[in-house]
Amino acid sequence: MDFLCFDRLKDLQAKDEAKAANERAKNLLETHIYGMREELFTDTGVLLSTEEEREKIDQALSEASDWLDDEGWDSTADVSKLQRLY
Repeated sequence: MDFLCFDRLKDLQAKDEAKAANERAKNLLETHIYGMREELFTDTGVLLSTEEEREKIDQALSEASDWLDDEGWDSTADVSKLQRLY
């Protein structure tokens, strides 16, 4: 019986850790989106990119932000790979 309880506890802890990792990754994505938007239109961003490039990047950031707002926060997909990038 003790092994069953221990296994159940390990499963619950793994789920909690996965949920926390998922939330951290989504928060990192949100932070990255806002940070990139800020940098995109700074003097350096304007100097190092064309208007067309900035528009494409801004569109991609908008799509990522829209996904996050519409369904991303409720998503339970494995985002641990995203978190490892940061």
